[in-house]
Formats: sequence, structure tokens, C-alpha cells
Amino acid sequence: YQTAVTEFTQAEKGVGPKDAANHAVVWANLGQAYDGLGKYDDAANAYQQAITLQPKAEFYVNLSTADANAAASTTDAAAKQQKVDAASAACDKAATLETAPAGNAAAAASNASRCWKNAGIVYSNKGDFKDAAPVLQKATQIDAKDAQAWYLLGGAYTGMIDSKQEGDKIVYIIPPGTAEAYQKAIDIDPNGPY
Repeated sequence: YQTAVTEFTQAEKGVGPKDAANHAVVWANLGQAYDGLGKYDDAANAYQQAITLQPKAEFYVNLSTADANAAASTTDAAAKQQKVDAASAACDKAATLETAPAGNAAAAASNASRCWKNAGIVYSNKGDFKDAAPVLQKATQIDAKDAQAWYLLGGAYTGMIDSKQEGDKIVYIIPPGTAEAYQKAIDIDPNGPY
């Protein structure tokens, strides 16, 4: 990834000043290289440069993922909340941009669903189920037929299971919707991996 950062930084200097589309692609690729290095703030800055040059839904999806990774990687509560909010704002923006022909609401919904799902995956992978559940809920609201999103939502709820002592018994507190999320995944894709 470091080699890619070096190469894309050089490539950016070689792109003509009026070639916004190529500048945007180089910046987006630079963002992916920074993502690979775990330099999420640098990745977010690179994606923002790409967006400034050429606002595209996929750039916002990548920006959201970088911000989600930055949120999941920090221990500073205020910085984390700021990054979670930034990731959500990028998903909201991705939903407004269409990559398919004008008027294709399905393409916009797909971008938004993928964006929310990616953020949920990042939070879940870091064990942050409290932040994963709401974004996965949004993914399932946008695309109610995405078995993976429902399965991931069930996993986020499962990660939030708590327990309490009642006399000599331990009682588990299962978040509402846990079984239903898993059941939706099964109903949508009964022969799938979920």
C-alpha cells in the first residue's frame, strides 16, 4: 500500500490541471491505498478531494467507510462521535447521487444500502455493536431484501446481549428484533449461508 501511495501521489502531480475526472480517480485510488495502510483520516481526506473534483456516490461510500474505520479506531469519545456522524452524512449524500441513468431510484438506494452496510460491518468487526445496529437498521430499511444486511443486524443485536443476576440465576437480556433479523435473513435466502 505504501508503494501505491507513492505512485498515486506522483500520478496526481502528472495529471493535467483541467482534467478533473482523472484527478478524482487518482485521489480516490490514493484514498484506497491509505485505507489499506490503516491511515483512515488520510483516506478520508483523499476521498474528500475526489468528491470536490467529481461528486460520485462511490466516493461517498468509500469516504463513509474511511470515517467509520477512523471512528472504530479511536478511543476519544468526542472524536469517535464526530467520525460516526461524518460516516452517516456521507451515506446520506451517497443516497442522493445516482450512478445509473437519471431518475433511477434503485441505483441511489443501492448506494445508500451498501454505504450503511459497510459502516455496520466496520463497527461490528471492531466489536462496536452499539454503533453497528442503527446503521444496519438503515441498510435493511433501504433494501429489505438484503439477507446479508439482516444477518449482520442480527449479529449486532447478538453482540449487545447483556445479562443480570436475579437471585441465583443469570438472566440474559436479548435486544428486541434479534430473532426477527435472523429470521428475515433465512426467509430471504433460505439456501444461503445465513
